[in-house]
Amino acid sequence: MANILRSLSTGWRMSSMRRELGRLSDGQLKDIGIHRGQIEDLARYYHGQGPRPDSI
Repeated sequence: MANILRSLSTGWRMSSMRRELGRLSDGQLKDIGIHRGQIEDLARYYHGQGPRPDSI
C-alpha cells in the first residue's frame, strides 16, 4: 500500500513540475538553462524516475 501511495505522490509531483515549467516562456526557460523539450526528462530525473522508457 505504501508503494502505491509513494508512486501516486511521485506521479503527481512530476506532473506538477511539468505543468509549472510548461507555463514558463521560452525566454524564461532559456534564462534557467533548459529547453522546452527537456521538461519531461528533467521532471523524471528530478524525482528519481530515470529516462523515459521509449528513450532506452
